[in-house]
Order: sequence, then structure tokens, then C-alpha cells
Amino acid sequence: MRASTVRKLCTLSALYRSHTVRKAKALASSSSISVSVSEHNASEFNLSSMDLNRVPSQVAEDSPDDDDNVSSKLSSILYHPSPAEEPVVVKEEPVVEEVDDGKEKTEKVIDFPLFPNLSPGELLFKRKEAARYRKHKWIFKLSSEDRFDRLVQMCAKRLGTGLTLDVFNKLGRETGVKEFNALIRTSVKKARATNNEYVAIEELSKAFHLLQNMKECGFKLEEQTYQPLLRYVIDMGMVKEFQLFSDVIRAENPCSVSRLGYYEMLLWIRVDNEEMIRDICEYITVEDSQDTAAIRDPCSFDLGLFAMDYEMDNLLSLLDMGVLCQCTLENYLLALCESDLKIQISDVLKDIDIGMLSSTKSIESVFQSLGRLQLESLAENLFLDLRARGNNSLPLVSARISGAVLDDYVSWFCEEEGSQIFAVVYYLCYYLVGISLIWLKLNIGSTRMSSDFDEDEISNFIANYAVNIPNLAVEDIISKIKNLHDLLEVLQSSSSYEKLIMYCCDLGKLDVALDLVDNMCEAGFTLSTKMLQSILHICEETYEYVLVHRIYSIIHRFRLELNGEICRSLVHFCVRTKDFEGAYKMVDDLEKMNFKPAVYMYNAIMAGYFREKNVSGALRVLKHMRDANVKPDTQTFSYLISNCETEEDIIKYCEEMKQLEITPVKPIFMALINAYAACGKLDMAKQVILDVNIPVKFLNEIKSVLVSALASHGELSEALVVYEEINRAGYNLEPKAVINLIEEFAKFKGELDGMLMLLTELTDLDYWVDGCFRVIIYCVHNKHLSSAIDLFKQLKKKFESDELVLEVLFDAVFAAIAASESSNLQIGLDLLWAVKNELGLVPSRQCLDFLLSACANAGDLNNARLIWREYEVAGFPYNVLSYLRMYQALLASGDYRSANFMLSKIPKDDTEVSAIIKACQETYSGLSSAAQKKIK
Repeated sequence: MRASTVRKLCTLSALYRSHTVRKAKALASSSSISVSVSEHNASEFNLSSMDLNRVPSQVAEDSPDDDDNVSSKLSSILYHPSPAEEPVVVKEEPVVEEVDDGKEKTEKVIDFPLFPNLSPGELLFKRKEAARYRKHKWIFKLSSEDRFDRLVQMCAKRLGTGLTLDVFNKLGRETGVKEFNALIRTSVKKARATNNEYVAIEELSKAFHLLQNMKECGFKLEEQTYQPLLRYVIDMGMVKEFQLFSDVIRAENPCSVSRLGYYEMLLWIRVDNEEMIRDICEYITVEDSQDTAAIRDPCSFDLGLFAMDYEMDNLLSLLDMGVLCQCTLENYLLALCESDLKIQISDVLKDIDIGMLSSTKSIESVFQSLGRLQLESLAENLFLDLRARGNNSLPLVSARISGAVLDDYVSWFCEEEGSQIFAVVYYLCYYLVGISLIWLKLNIGSTRMSSDFDEDEISNFIANYAVNIPNLAVEDIISKIKNLHDLLEVLQSSSSYEKLIMYCCDLGKLDVALDLVDNMCEAGFTLSTKMLQSILHICEETYEYVLVHRIYSIIHRFRLELNGEICRSLVHFCVRTKDFEGAYKMVDDLEKMNFKPAVYMYNAIMAGYFREKNVSGALRVLKHMRDANVKPDTQTFSYLISNCETEEDIIKYCEEMKQLEITPVKPIFMALINAYAACGKLDMAKQVILDVNIPVKFLNEIKSVLVSALASHGELSEALVVYEEINRAGYNLEPKAVINLIEEFAKFKGELDGMLMLLTELTDLDYWVDGCFRVIIYCVHNKHLSSAIDLFKQLKKKFESDELVLEVLFDAVFAAIAASESSNLQIGLDLLWAVKNELGLVPSRQCLDFLLSACANAGDLNNARLIWREYEVAGFPYNVLSYLRMYQALLASGDYRSANFMLSKIPKDDTEVSAIIKACQETYSGLSSAAQKKIK
């Protein structure tokens, strides 16, 4: 078979030989089998295939020739107030090789105190302050794993991989799997981010050395370690590199061979190697072929041969390999099902028994693939097969292994000792088979020991299949699920309901989702709090606050379990619909349901009142809190302080906070700045940032709020002073503050350079688009055509892969031109030609509509006729709106004859269209009497 000569990655014959050699050396030294997989594979692929030898084991991005430079970099990592917020930047230059100057130099670089300038009392205060802040947050979005990964990225960026490991060791943290995994992920991330092939190879070589270091340290190479690395080489189509890494992984962890089969199949699909794909598909389906059975099928291996030298441990090991064979087959199949190879998937699934798959999750993946590829008849046949399975059958791998053990042992004993001991051997074999099956049960927890499926599992498979069918309306999917349940005579399970509910929510069909929730609860199932919370979250994202009463009715009728976040969302939704009385009633009802009112419920109501500028209503909330014996928190006082109208009110709430022993946190300091600025006390606002209780890591955010407050209250020069202080300290201004500065600059002429400089500080795409739009409008109003075109080009570059977003952004600019003064018409036309000629784009219909309206407003008939012809050039047919706009332009320019002709093309059966025509005639009173008579 071609696979036996081409492929060495996951060939089970090589794995068997290496496995039996290790067992033979440990338990039977007289065994003659001595095949080494690592030597066999090393003959073809080695480290030089990636040109990795030029990189030492410790590589640093920055040359450590200057000790002080490296020490300062390390200090900046540990003392940096907000290191997590810094983006990782991958330089496109080749990595500089590091020369190791010895242990003394390394110790010099990293030998310093962790907190050099803090007394024990100050250190204790800092720790308590950090603990209070963590407890204050109602949700903790960043896990410790995320924080550690970001720390590793910072260190690896500034120090290099090798020195980073030394730093961790010096700080008393042993380098473990977690550290190695984080460094490998960092190298892969850098390789993905760069377009420089040299840099990518360097990062890949670092990852290889990290794997080698893990082996030397005795760590097992699990999938969590090698998955990002293999994913990268697969995406890049690196076949030899994939084999190199796979050899290293398999040599250290032979049990990973089955999972490597999954990645191998993904590789052949990625590089479109039809021969290897066909070979693996044959392996999955053709079990009795003479040329593949001895290579890949451990269950047909001559177990009797090893019975002479092996004892029970060896038999169990061979059973382990049989399960490994089964898992390899399964992983091949799962990778195949993730592709769009419809013919291959269909052929394979027709010839195998999916009951052999070891987990329900794997079978779900198969049905998801069938739905995605619309293989309806095949899916129905598999559903019927699963429904008809017997209740006492054993999984395929167990039956085949058991039969092999029994047959080989009986025949070997009979040949060696004669038929007189047949009975003894017979019972011995049954004993071994029983032990093997028990062992499978205990050691392979995910393997199904019975291949029949209950109704809940089949119902879940149906849902996985149906929701993955493309281009099918939600109503049709629900109907298909119902029909399949009727066909198989099974009841819909709770997991099937939940999957369908989430599918409807993802599509924005919240009404249908709530109908399904009703049906699910009426069927006797209970909706989990996690599902209910997900529904509320999607309602909030889609602004479907009006559904709150229906959701609350379901909760009340079926007595669903609640948690704090669900209660907060319900009250918040009532407030967003301005149903404050309903929000109060909901709080009272929750108390009757033994759910004690919490401060976040009242905070939601208070925020709603302040949003509506209803100060008295917000203060009533504070009274309700006191009556309910609910203590205000920092969020409560931040709302109260932010909306203070006098300095006395600010002082009053600050004193109340002290009495309640509430420690000020970031929102309080921000609220104080805004409140003092609103009261005209800008000097007091500037004093807030001098408070010694402000945590250093929040100082930049609080200063950014001060910049916004000063700028919005006419103190632009003072705001720029604080902005310069932030830059000198090595920080960046917060995006909201940058937008506020751009908005203030737009009020003055001659400030384009400053606005463009501020625009470069915005790294978040959403904020950048907002700032870019404001600068473009400034350019339009001040006739800076070249700068506006440059910004258009930047927009095109950022959204080159998303033409729809680009079209919406351009339309917004032309809409603003149409709504502005008529003097801006010419620059609007110039931008239109730039979009066509310099950007190579076709202007949208909306763009032409806005410009035609601008021509009508300016009474510019010549340019109106020019835009009119652009509709034909762009291939847009004229419609009612374009006729109306041109009719208005003709009337405004006094061309009544052409206006009458245009009027004849406009259908007048629509009342709104007739109203617009009448408004145009009233506006432009010079309309001829003939036209007026025609309209009447």
C-alpha cells in the first residue's frame, strides 16, 4: 500500500513495533524484536529540514550586550502599572542571535528586589487596595490563565524566550507546563502576525526548542501544548515541518498517536493531497484488505505469537493499542467531517458503523457534518440504524479484541500442548477476556461499553443535524426536527430543546426562542439558569428590552431558578423600557420569591432615572434602598456624585461615603472630576488626580477623564497640558478622551495637523473609525480635499475585505455632505471622482442619492445632470426616489419644462410620494400653472 512507504506519522505498524520493543525489554529480555521508531523516522526528517541549527537554545529579541538596557526592560515589565494593556508588536526585522556571556551576567540582569521602594506598611496597603478592587468587581472577566499569558508575552517580547525562563526561575517560580505552553503560544502568535518568512522560521525554531526543553524536563507533551503549533504548520501547509514536530511529540508521548491522526488528516485536506485523503478513507472503511490489515489493524496482529513471552500486563497493553487504533480511526473521521469533502464523507459513512465511535460528542460531529453538507437520506438512514440497535451489543473494538485474544490463545495452546488441556485453556481465555473488558471499562472512560442509544441521545443528534442545515428558515428547521422525532418515535429531549433555543437566539429570532422555552417547560423540562442568562444576554445585545415581561411571565409560571445576574437584567430591562413602576414591582416580587433585593437592582433603576434627567426619581431610589436596608455601594455613589449640581452636594455624598466606610475606587474619582467640571470648579477637578489613594494602574484612565472634562468645558489648552503629561509618562490617552479632543479641535480652523496626530493614537478600530469620520467632516467643511482623500484610502485599506462596511462608511460621509451647506457640494463631487478614479470603487446608489439631494438643495442643475448620468454608468436603474430628487433639482433650478417631464414618470398612487411632490411645489413657487393643474 502506498501509505506504508510514504507516510510515517501515524502508521500503526511503527507504533506497534516500538511499543512491543519497550515491553519486551522490560518484561522479556530474550525477545528478538528491536525496532526503533525514532531512528526510523529520523532517517528522512531532521532538524536541518527547517534550518533551525542557527538558533541557540536561548534566543532573545533584543541583544543583551548592554546589561543596564536589559535590566531596565525587565524592570519596566514588573513595575509597569498596566502591562496587560500593551499590545504585542512583532518586528519585521530578523531576530538577533544571543551570545551567552555566562551565569554571572544572567544573575546580574535579574537579581533585584520585586518591590524596591515600598516599606512593609506601604506594601500591605497596596495589597489590601488590590484585594478590595477585585472584590468590588461583580464579574471577573480575565482568568488567571489570560493574565499569565499576557505576562509571558510581555517578558518574551522584551527579554527573549531563554531569558524569560531564567527570570521565572530567579523569581522562585519553577518552569512548568503552564510556562512552556504560554511561551509556545507566544511564538506561534508572532509567527502568524508576521509577513517576514525569516521571522516566522525563527519563531518556529523557538517553539521546537521549547518542545525539546519540555522533553528534557520530563514533561509530557499533551495536546494543550502542541495544538497551536500544529494548527499553524497546517494552516501554512508545511508538510515536512509537521512531520518533524509530530515525530518529536510521538516519541515522547506514544499515546498521542491517535490524536496526531486528526491533525494529519487536516494537513492533507489543507494541502489538497487527494492520494493521502483517499488512502486514509480506505483505512477507515476497508478492514480486511491484505495490504493494510497488517500495517494498520492492531486487532489482526498475531497476539498468539506474544503469548509465549508476555504475561497479563502485555495483553492489557495490546488491548490498549487496540483502543488506540480505534481512537485513531475516529480522529481521522472527525477531521474528515470538518471538511467539505462531501463525496468522501458520504462514502465513508455508508461503509462504517458509527456505533464504534467512542463518545457522543464524536457522533454529534458526524451529524453536524451531514447537516452542513445536506446529506439528508444518509442522515435518516443513520438515525434509523441507531434507533434499531440492540441493547446488549458490545462496541466494535471490544468484540474484535476479545475475539483475537480468544482465538490466538486457544490455537497456540492446542498446538503446543495438545487437545487434553483444551478445557483449561478455554476457561483461561474467558478469564482473560473478562479481565480485558473490565480493564477497558475502568481505563477508557469515554468508550461506550454498550452501543445502544437512548432517546435523549438520539434527540440530541437530530438537533445537531437540523440546526446545521444551511439556508433553511427557523420554522422549517423546527418542522424537520419534529418530523424526525415522529419518524424515529422518540420524544424531544431537554438538550435538543436548548440547542434549538440557542440557534434561534443566534439568528435573532427571540420570539420563536421564547415559544420553544414555553414548549420545553410545558413538556416537563426545566430551563437552566445558564440558558436563561444567555437568552437575557442576547436580548440586551439586540436591544429587545420589550421582551422582559414575557420572560418574567415564564419565570413566574414555571418557577425557574434565578441568580443575581438574571435579576439585575430583568430590572435593567424594565428601566430601559422606562417602566420604572414595573421595575419596582419586579423587585418586590423577587423578594416574595425569597430572593433578597440587592444593591445592583436599585443601581439599575437609579441609572435609568439619571439617564432621563429625573433627579428627584433617582433620589427616591436612594430612599427605597434605605427603607429596604440595602447599603449603597461605590456604583451608587458614582451615579449620585456624577449628577451633582452643586459643590455642596458633592461634599455631602463624600461625607456619607466616609460614614459608611466605603473606599473610593476608580469610578468615584472619575465621577468627582465630571461633577466638579459640571459645577464650574475646574481647579477642584484638577486636584482629584493628586489624591494619594488613587491606584497607580488607574491613574492614566482618571487623567484621561480629566482631559475630556477640561476640553468639553472650553479649557482646551489645559487639557493639552495634561495630555502631554500622559505622553511624557509613556502612556496613551484613553480612546474616549482622544475623540473628545478631536471634537473640540473641530471647532477651530487650522487644527488639521493636531487632529491627524490624535487619530494615530487610536488603536481600537471602532474608535478609529469614529475619529476618522469626524476628521473627514472637518476636511469637508474646511475644503481640505487631499487630506480627506488620504483618509478615504486608509478606510479602504482597513476594510478592504469587507466592502459592505466600507460602503456604509462612505455613504455616511456623503450623507453628511448632503445635510451641510451648499458650499460643500463641490468637495463632495471631488470626493466622488476620487472614489471612482483613485480608489477604483463603484459609488453606491445611496452615495449618488445624497449627492443628487445636495445638488437639489444648491439648485445646481449642471451637476445634477452629471450625477443623473452616473446612475447609468454605475448600472443602477432609476427608481421613485431618484425621480423625486431629480424633480426637486429641476424645480430648484427653474427648469419647469423638464420638471413636468420628470413628474410624468413618478407614480402618484402612494400618498407619501404625493405629499413630497406637493411640498416641492409649495417650496418652489415658480411652478407653472400647467404643472399645478396636472397634480390636482
